[in-house]
Amino acid sequence: MSFTTRQLPQINFAALVMQYTGEFRLGNVEAAVDYFTLICLNTDLPGELGKSQAAVCHEALREFILETRDFAKLLGDIRSDGTRIKGVIEQRLKLINLDDQEEFLKAVTVQAAAVADDKGLTADAVLLYHLAEEYDNVVSILNRILSDAVSVPLGEAAIKIEPVKPRTGGQSSTAAPLEPGCSLSLTSVDDPIVLAKNMISLYNTNALYYQKIHPTNREACGLLLRMMEAKSKVEAGQWAPALDVSFSLFSTISLPIVPELTCFQDINNLQILPLTAQGSVTYVRSTVQAFSSLPPVIARNAGNLVIWSIICINRERERMYAGVYENDMRQTLLDELVLMAKDLMVFSGMIKYKLPPRVYETLAKAGGDVGLSL
Repeated sequence: MSFTTRQLPQINFAALVMQYTGEFRLGNVEAAVDYFTLICLNTDLPGELGKSQAAVCHEALREFILETRDFAKLLGDIRSDGTRIKGVIEQRLKLINLDDQEEFLKAVTVQAAAVADDKGLTADAVLLYHLAEEYDNVVSILNRILSDAVSVPLGEAAIKIEPVKPRTGGQSSTAAPLEPGCSLSLTSVDDPIVLAKNMISLYNTNALYYQKIHPTNREACGLLLRMMEAKSKVEAGQWAPALDVSFSLFSTISLPIVPELTCFQDINNLQILPLTAQGSVTYVRSTVQAFSSLPPVIARNAGNLVIWSIICINRERERMYAGVYENDMRQTLLDELVLMAKDLMVFSGMIKYKLPPRVYETLAKAGGDVGLSL
């Protein structure tokens, strides 16, 4: 309760609503939004007072969105085909006295997305930027989390992300029906790899999305996903010496492929390391020159690619010395492996200050094993 300049009593209705909803608004967001819209009943007050009530309502909604983190329910969600499910705020736009409803929705969604990104809420930020049609920002965020996932050392627990709050409970009669599996599963995904694949699959099927994403971001995302495939194969490699099967390490050697060693081909296909240089210093230098133009999210993981390659080389040498191959084939492949290890050392030496120290420790040990040195 307060008084006007004429000493007439007045009540701060917005403050009362905020105080009253404080007890339940986190548990029942739809009811809370209904109460916030009541603030706009006072927009018919004369002069600036009416306009200020609308502004207070809009600001309350902004703060509420960030407070609850119930973005999917408040601002909307997306089905697997890309169609949008309206959030409870969008269903009530006519009640909150907006001159430009679309602009408000986009502004509040982008604001919420930026806050979510700053707080490390990857799934939230991805959903919100998508709803705001900021598709390039979506892929930038995905690239960052994918790069972090690739950089996790082999054998350590994979990165998990906090999923978006699910759209459950409190649905109004006007809300879009939520069939099982109707969304992109952003509300339940805690794996950044699954999240990235879901979003990229959606974007690749629609030119309206695809054209709004910078080519560099698209290419980087593709490379990072392939890096994760290579990493998973290295981690899952069953290097059983009893497995007496022919395999191929390089596209230049026409031998059958063993599943455990497809990771080596995957790394080679990334075309980041000089795995097929076969002793050509010119080829290695061209790879070094190309490396300097790689996006940072890719370049930061070049050291991991080198280490994975060395692991594959050493495992294959172990298999050869275990007598898996005939002598003639074994010597040919051993020579190829030694040459590949040497090319990796030359490459790493040329970008020495761009790789972490552990890469050179691994290379030095591997070089000693094969009679080479950095």
